[in-house]
Amino acid sequence: MLGLAPRTIYNRLHTRGDLPPVIYLGRLPRFAITDIHEWLNAKRSSGSRVTNPVSGRRGRPTKAAQIAKRRMGGFA
Repeated sequence: MLGLAPRTIYNRLHTRGDLPPVIYLGRLPRFAITDIHEWLNAKRSSGSRVTNPVSGRRGRPTKAAQIAKRRMGGFA
């Protein structure tokens, strides 16, 4: 329901990232369905968008990134 990979959820739990309130049953993290709906509605109303993870890569840009940059006039 969160639209996140399980590893991403565990990473965000560890770094106290952006997630709905968590309930631990033993060692397993669980989320209340009402908390998930409130969290998703807050995300929708804030207008937050997923950023492009490729743009922050280190090192030499990929060929596709080089072509896209040329097409945009060098402002990518």
